[in-house]
Amino acid sequence: MDEWKREELLNEELKQQLEKKVKRRGRMIVLTCVLCALIVLSLLFLLCCQLFFKVKEVKVEGNTVYDSAELLEKAGVKKGDVLFFINSGKIRSNILENYRLIEDITVEKDYPDGVILKVQEERPLFFYETGDYALGENSRTVFAAVAESEKILGIYESRAALEQAYPGLIEVKMPEVRYAVAGNRIQYADEGDEGYIPELIRLIKASVFGEGFKVLDAGSWFNLGFWSYKADGTDPVEVRLGNKKNQSEKIALAESILDKLGKDFSGLICVEDVKKAYARPGSEAK
Repeated sequence: MDEWKREELLNEELKQQLEKKVKRRGRMIVLTCVLCALIVLSLLFLLCCQLFFKVKEVKVEGNTVYDSAELLEKAGVKKGDVLFFINSGKIRSNILENYRLIEDITVEKDYPDGVILKVQEERPLFFYETGDYALGENSRTVFAAVAESEKILGIYESRAALEQAYPGLIEVKMPEVRYAVAGNRIQYADEGDEGYIPELIRLIKASVFGEGFKVLDAGSWFNLGFWSYKADGTDPVEVRLGNKKNQSEKIALAESILDKLGKDFSGLICVEDVKKAYARPGSEAK
């Protein structure tokens, strides 16, 4: 009887081991099938990419400063590349690191066979005369072209060279600048000055003075002023704004004064004190 029980237990153990082997073999078969299916699908995907998603057209949009062929070469995108494998992040970093006038770039995959590089260039808003800080204390005078972001986009040896590259920029007499290097944002001695000049330029340009607006004196935040000229570059209107406070209100007041005097007026409009604003023809305007 004991021998029969031992034999029964042995048979049960063998049966369990056999079931485990069958299950293990079944799992291996399923896993092998899944792997084979994945390999087949991957090969089919690669084949489809090669047949149907090869780049046939590459376009650059929004560029005015840099040549399209130059940008495409730096981006590393060319006809025949597989659309799925184009690395948009790498393209962006290649372009932004090498072209300081480009503020941003978007890479659009135009399926099934196109790529569009949409470039957003920074354009100079104003310029100012400065010393070339890279040369030390006795540096020569140069002219810096500055974007709305207050990034310096270029340093020019002469005013004529700057105006040839970027005609029509606003000339600004600056507050104290601590550091100014092409490709970097201006560092002011007073951090509170950051962003103020572009905002003030925007306000003036949006006013009736905007069309002839050429010069802004921001050298002192207590004695701000600007000059707007006639179409022929003569007979300026000088507007004195005083301190930094309530610039929008002061510019609006200067507009209403000019409206009463007529657009042919040439001279000084002083709105330093909005309660004692006045106008005087024939100012010492630049």
